[in-house]
Amino acid sequence: MALPSAYRENLEAALDPSRQKGQVFKLTAPADELGCVDFGSNKTLSLGGSAATREEFLRELARNPNFAIGTGGSRLLGGTTRYIDELERDLAHFYNADEGLILPSGYEGNVAIHATLPQTGDAIIHDAKIHASTRDGMRSSKAHIIRPFAHNDPQSLYDVLEEVKLLEPAIADGLNTVFVTIESIYSMDGDVAPVAEIVNEAKRALPKGNLVMILDEAHSHGIVGPSGAGLACQLGLEHEIAVRLHTFGKAIGGGGGIILCDGLIKRYLVSHARNFMFTTAPAFTFFATIKAAVTVMSSEEGDWSKSKRWSSRSWNGRTKVNWMNIIRDIFILVGKWFMYRKYVSICLNLTFVS
Repeated sequence: MALPSAYRENLEAALDPSRQKGQVFKLTAPADELGCVDFGSNKTLSLGGSAATREEFLRELARNPNFAIGTGGSRLLGGTTRYIDELERDLAHFYNADEGLILPSGYEGNVAIHATLPQTGDAIIHDAKIHASTRDGMRSSKAHIIRPFAHNDPQSLYDVLEEVKLLEPAIADGLNTVFVTIESIYSMDGDVAPVAEIVNEAKRALPKGNLVMILDEAHSHGIVGPSGAGLACQLGLEHEIAVRLHTFGKAIGGGGGIILCDGLIKRYLVSHARNFMFTTAPAFTFFATIKAAVTVMSSEEGDWSKSKRWSSRSWNGRTKVNWMNIIRDIFILVGKWFMYRKYVSICLNLTFVS
C-alpha cells in the first residue's frame, strides 16, 4: 500500500533538519570489504573474522549436533535451555559475578537496567557522555531525578550528589537509592573513566550506603582485565559495582550482551524488564557464537591480539607515550569525525608500523 501523500510530505520535511546536518544515513558495506581502512569499526581485536573464532564456533556446533534452529518462545516461556543456563552461569564465574543475564544486544541490556531497576523516588546520576542506550532506558524509568555530572569528573559527581540530597530528604536519609551510571571506556573519545575515584566520591557523598553503581564495559570488554574481563576486574572493583554490562559484539566479534549482577537483581529483571520478557529468545547459534568468542578472547589468540593492539597502553590510569600510536589515533579520531558528523566515506590505504 502506498504511503498517503500528506504523510510522505511530512516525513520528508521531518528529514530536512537531518539533511542540513549531514545526518541522513544509508547502509553501506563494511570498509574492509571495500579494501579500505575502517575508522569506525568496533572490531578492536579483529577476532570476529579470525580463523580461530570461526573454527571454535564450528567446534561448538559439532559438540551440540542436535541443536534447534529456533527457540519458539521468550526466555520465560520455554526459551531458556540448559545450554543457556549453563552459559550464563559460566560467564558470571568468568567475570567474577554472582549471576549473568544474556540479552540480544548491549543496547537492550542498558535499556533493561535503566528502565527497570530504579524505583519511585530514586535518582539516576549519569556521566554527561553516557551512551544513547542508557539515555533511552532512563527516559522510561520511575526515577524521580535524572541528572548528569561533568564527563569523567569525580568532583562534579560529588557536587551533584550533594545537590540531590538537598532536594530529596529521603535520599539524604538513605531511604531511597541513587544509581550512578558510567562507562569504563567512552567510544567516541577513547578516554578511560577514573572508575575507582568515581566510586570513592559516590560513597563519600552517600554515607548511608544507598548507592547502586552501574558500569557499562562495552568498549573495555576484551581489551583490559584478566583474559579481557574488563576494567572492573582489572582494578579489583567487581564487588563495588552492583551492575556491569558487557557486550560481545565489539572487540571479540560476537553478538549480544550480558548483565552481571546479584541474584536479586537478576530475578527482578527477569520478572520486570519488558524488553527481556516480551521478546523471543535468540537461536542456539547466537549463544554458541558468544561462547566461542569468549573462549577465543581468553585464549592465547586473544592475548596476542590484545598485546598487539594495546602494547603502548597502561591501564592503571596512565598512558605510556608512543608517538606512532598517537599519530594513528589522531587519524582515527579525524576519520570518525568525518564519518559520524559529515558521513564522508574514508578510504585510505595506510600502513602503520608498530
